[in-house]
Formats: sequence, structure tokens, C-alpha cells
Amino acid sequence: MSEIQCPRCGSEDVYFSKKKKLYVCEDCEHQFILEKKEKARKIFFSYAHDENEWLVTQIRQDLEKQGYDIWIDRSEIKSGDNWRQSIMDGLLQCSGAVFFLSRQSVRPSGVCLDELHIALTVRHGNIRTVLLEDEDQVIPPSSVSSIQWLDMSRWKQKKTSGPEGWDSWYGQKISELERIIEKSDFASFTGEIDQIHSILGVQTLDAKEQLLISRPFTGRKWLEERLEQWRRNPDSSRIFLLYGRPGMGKSSFAANQLHYNPHVICGFFCEWDKESQKNPQYIIRSLAFKICTRLPDYRRLLLSRMKARNRDSMELLSASELFEQLLVQPLSELIDGGRDRQIIILDGLDEASAEDQNELAEILVENAAKLPRWIGLLITSRPEGSIKRAFQRYEPFECSPANRKNQEDIRTYLELQLGEELSQYPDRESILRNILKNCEGNFLYASMFVEAVRQKNVDVGNISSYPKGLDAIHFQNFKRKFRSSGSYKTPRRILEVLAASDSMPVDLLCRTAEVDFYDFLEFREKMGSILVKTKEKVGIRQEEC
Repeated sequence: MSEIQCPRCGSEDVYFSKKKKLYVCEDCEHQFILEKKEKARKIFFSYAHDENEWLVTQIRQDLEKQGYDIWIDRSEIKSGDNWRQSIMDGLLQCSGAVFFLSRQSVRPSGVCLDELHIALTVRHGNIRTVLLEDEDQVIPPSSVSSIQWLDMSRWKQKKTSGPEGWDSWYGQKISELERIIEKSDFASFTGEIDQIHSILGVQTLDAKEQLLISRPFTGRKWLEERLEQWRRNPDSSRIFLLYGRPGMGKSSFAANQLHYNPHVICGFFCEWDKESQKNPQYIIRSLAFKICTRLPDYRRLLLSRMKARNRDSMELLSASELFEQLLVQPLSELIDGGRDRQIIILDGLDEASAEDQNELAEILVENAAKLPRWIGLLITSRPEGSIKRAFQRYEPFECSPANRKNQEDIRTYLELQLGEELSQYPDRESILRNILKNCEGNFLYASMFVEAVRQKNVDVGNISSYPKGLDAIHFQNFKRKFRSSGSYKTPRRILEVLAASDSMPVDLLCRTAEVDFYDFLEFREKMGSILVKTKEKVGIRQEEC
């Protein structure tokens, strides 16, 4: 039940009596209170001000009696405060965050989603969730749906059942919540999601997904409207294919949709330098797990089937067989009931290619039509050979640098991110036009330019110093790392080899480039995050789009 032990008999079968305001041992019936913690642990509470507020207040009061310091908006944000900054400050001060899930708190335009977005940036995976209403009525954002909640959705029925039943139930729940928030690392509450996770053997949180969600995002309303038109059109294809060159913001758009679009049920972000993140079998298992966290009827159907199957047996299935058994069959057996089309996101599909072949793309093309009519796929990719061949029957939507709306989005982004710096110059508009010209319609350049300004590597007021395009930004970065002309020789030989091979074993790289191993280590140190090292190989990092 809990990790709290009875001081008399040592039993862990202990519950908190709300009526008596103390703990009760079920074995020896000893009643006791816990001493307050020497140092209060600060916990961020996010919740909607709805009919569930009474329960949230009770939980807050009981945790505070146990020595916790609870941060909530009503008590911490004062009149006139910048609420976003206040929330950010509160999360920075807290050791973790608890989000109370209700219909009101997860509504698309609600402040709680913004709080959750900020929490993902500041607290990363150190987030707990508590379900306050029936799972069928609450749709948490896909960005946190894989975090198993503490189910308190029946609290109203328990409250009306009488003091004895309420005290026992509530005591167990509050003990479980306290046990979880005491852990320094992420831990899940027990439940069906944990069982699915154990069988499928996938990660619950993806680093790339978290990184993308944490980045500032601006604009793309026109692209969002185009996606919504496709979603609502019953005659549209099952796949919305979004093409874009490096730096166009495809992945950032996908991550924003994952968090804020209520019709997105899950997403997967492929990464070329991580074997699991481009392995078709692993991606399909991950999608199944993520769908389980959003669709309870699918989860229960899949769990009943999988209990007779272990992880080893699934490893023997081909990617195509896994897609059929984990996705097509169980999703097709669910009751349609006039469901709105739901979206599954696959970002950076080109990064799952191997030797100009993309097995996952071929599986998607072959099986997309077998999925129920209420499932659609949003696929983002660079327009590369293996992807274009696989999806040749589909008409892609391409995000072009020359698109006027794309240019307007970049302008808005720069105005928001560099507003303070630009306000210092009377020729602000001229400066902004020159930055936009150098961006060449590329969001990556804009974000790198903003970072360079903040690091004081670029002077906004000196237009002649602006790097010209992405190549110039990378060149300036290299100039800072390799200051003398003589120091370019070794990096040039290494980069020439890597540019031709993507990645290779370090010993082979040194022999091919005719570089001493210790010179290579010095080079790797200077390159920093630009260079990626896996277990056996080294390569150049592909920029996040």
C-alpha cells in the first residue's frame, strides 16, 4: 500500500484517515502521525478551477501537513504579474510537478496545457498526473499520455459512500501519491499502461520529442489549417505527407501538434543516429504503446491479446506482421461509433532509411488503407529518393522557403525572440529585413541567428557582420573553434571522410583520414555537439528540422 511503516509493528499496510487526520495501521490498529520533513519539498500543482477543485485543495492541505510546500497559481500569482513568467519561476523552484487531469484542464485553449508545455521544458520527465474524471471523458495531450496517472476519477462516488469507505480509499491514494513524488527519478503508478509498457519493451519518453516541445514555436497556422482540412475531409487520403528541406521546421510543427492538437493520439520522432529510433519493429511497438495511452478500448483489447504472448515471441515477428497484429487488427475491431478522424504522427521518416531503402515507408504505403477510416497518418520527411519512391501515389504538401506565409512566420518569430535587441535601434525595420533576407526562408537559420545574438557572437546593429545563410553560420562557428588557418587541416580531412560516409568506426576513420588518434580526440572535443558518437561509430549530427 505505501512505504510508510507503522512505528509499533513495522507493517507497511498503513492508510491515512482523513477524518482523524492521522495514519492507521491495518495490522495492529496503531494510530500515529508523521513528523514534518526537515526541509520542505516544493511541488507544482496544475489544475482547472472546476468541480474537482475541492479534492485538489484537500490533497494540497494533506501534503502540506506532511511537510510539502505546494505551489499553486491562486496563491502564488499576484495581480499584475506576468503569469507565464510566474509559472516558469514556480517550476524552476519546484522539484516536480503534479497535473490534475479533467475535461476542463485538458481543453485545447486552456491555460493548463500551457502550464504543462512549460513544465515539459523545465521539469522534463519529472511530472506526475492524477486523473480526476472518467478516462473516457478526459483526453490528455499526447506529449504526456504515456505517463501513467493515479486514478482518482471515482472520488465523488467514494465521498458519498460514507466516512469509513472514503477514509480508507483516500488514505491509500494520498499515500501512493506521496510515495511517487518522493522518488528522485521518474516512476509510474501501477496500472494497465505499465503492463503494456512491460510487454512491448519501449521507452515512455523520447529525448527528441521533449527537445522539440521545449523549443519556442511561432506561426504555422496556415499549415495547421491545411492539416485540419485534410482531417475533416472523409474523401481525403489516409496519409498527409509533409515534405520540407532541412531547417524548414517540420519536426517543430509535428511536436506542436502532438501537444496542442486534441485529435493527435500519438507521435514518433525518428532519429538516424539511434538504431532503435529508426528500427521499424521498435517504431511500430512504440506506436502501439502510445495509442494505448490515449484509447482505453484499444488498450484493453490489445492487453487481453498480449497477455498470452511474451516479448520474445514478438521479436520473431517481421515489421509487417507487427503492424498487422498490433495496429491494423485491434484498431479495426474497435466500435466505430462515428469517431472523428484521429492522427498518428511519424516525423522524420527519411531518417529511418538504410542504404536508400525505407522498410517502414513501404509498410505504411501497403497497410495505410487497412486501418479504420477514422485513423490518419501525418508523415513528415525530406523529399529523398526512398521516400519519394514509396509515396509516389500520394500528392505531398511541400513547405517551401519561398512561401509568403513561411516568410511571415519567420518574421514573427524574429520579432518575438529579438524584440528587446531590435528596440534599441531606430532602423529596426531595415535590420529585420536584412535578417530575413539572410534567412532565405529557413527557420533553422533564424533560430541559430537568435542563439548567436544571445551568445553575443553576432551584433544585431552591424548588418555587415551577419552570416549569409546556413553555410555562413556554420563557417562562423568553425572559425571560433579553429582560430588559426593551420588548425583546419586535420578537421578538413576528417570531415571530408565523414561527408562521404555519414558515419564509420573511429579506427577506420583515423586510418582513412591519415589522422593520429589523439589528434582525432582533440578534434572531437572542439566539435562538441556537431559530432555524434554511437557505440562504435562517429558521424556528423543532422540538424533538427
